[in-house]
Amino acid sequence: MFLKEATPLFALGALIITLLEETKIIYKIQDLFKPITESFLRLPKETANAFIMGIIRRDFGAAGLTELSLSPEQTVVALVTITLFVPCIASIIVIFKERSKKEAALIWLGSFVLAFLVGGILAFLIV
Repeated sequence: MFLKEATPLFALGALIITLLEETKIIYKIQDLFKPITESFLRLPKETANAFIMGIIRRDFGAAGLTELSLSPEQTVVALVTITLFVPCIASIIVIFKERSKKEAALIWLGSFVLAFLVGGILAFLIV
């Protein structure tokens, strides 16, 4: 059942990432999140790509980090942030199916904020 529901979402996610890259919209997203990625997390702005891919599928996000030249400390910050980051699309759908929309949105937003907060604190301490 999971594969039946998740496979089209993963394909859609890959298509979205490709479209964002081909239309150069990904660069606008990187610039939009630049204060968080560069200033707060102390990571290159291109890390936003890995975070976007992490929403689609968590291991896509981690794999996206391999394309960046990160110091060991930056790698730890990025991986901790992705680990605590919002669940992938498939998990988000399950949360919305099993919880009220309000509760699911709070879970999603809370995990998003917590991930970046912990990542920023960690960056402040080690980078």
